[in-house]
Amino acid sequence: MKETAELLYISGSGLFFWKGGPRYGGQDLGYSPGGAQDRFSFRTGNILLDREENEPSLEMIVPPRAIRFRYECCFVLTGGAIEAFLDNVPVEHGCVRRAPAGGELRFGKRRYGFRTYLAVNPVSSITADPARLDGLKRGPFSDVTRWPDEAGEIRVLPGPEVDFLENPMQFFRLPWLILPEASDMGIRLRASAEGSASASAAAAGDGLALTQRKQLISAPVSDGTVQITPAGPIVLLRERQTTGGYPRAFVVINADVDLLAQYAPGRRVRFRPVTLDLALRIAALQEEDLGRLREKLHRSCTEWCGT
Repeated sequence: MKETAELLYISGSGLFFWKGGPRYGGQDLGYSPGGAQDRFSFRTGNILLDREENEPSLEMIVPPRAIRFRYECCFVLTGGAIEAFLDNVPVEHGCVRRAPAGGELRFGKRRYGFRTYLAVNPVSSITADPARLDGLKRGPFSDVTRWPDEAGEIRVLPGPEVDFLENPMQFFRLPWLILPEASDMGIRLRASAEGSASASAAAAGDGLALTQRKQLISAPVSDGTVQITPAGPIVLLRERQTTGGYPRAFVVINADVDLLAQYAPGRRVRFRPVTLDLALRIAALQEEDLGRLREKLHRSCTEWCGT
């Protein structure tokens, strides 16, 4: 089977990376698991194309000018939605399309989200009838997911140094603005002046005063760790470092790291605390939603094969 990157000819500059699944086993050597920032969207694309779920996809913040398919392929766009056209014909987000060898994919304006995933599978590697696979739809995000918070808040667990904060609940009372100082390693937050009460709180600072300011020995961090720095909170994302020396006040639950990866700088976000038991139920529900998508693909393949 050809490497995924060999299937495409990418022309023009942009901000995009080939991302696969997490790579565990190297954190003791300083290597984070990394991989796709929004793992749910990434895995969704691979499931729709009947690929191994850790096969790499193109993660695009700013897409290239054009992408030409070297071979006949099926592809799908997931994650943040962006206008796309295959040989000048509009491409529906979350819908599998069949591209001929030499077909050209171009992009327009971003509709929502921050990271878009392009999953590709050559027709020669697809077990189902590619003609039937063309047009298979994931469905709207809200229809195929039951795990996101209904109020749109990001859920967190208490971190090891949450007691270092004089008033931990202040973190949940304020809306937070995602600053431009963001990368695949993490995002920096600032208290946001949204509403009169929040404006007065933001004017007085973020309110996350520490009860002690002693130096900490660097300790392990994970995806979603919220570190309290002198310049404000930082939320670590998938390409984070493996240790850190700032107080780890909270940890974003793993499912919601996927959501946070779709928040662009300039967006406001609110957090809310949850229990470990609830976090585990949310993780299980996310896996169940992916399982339902696999079943949908299996049913479709069964119908196509007439078995």
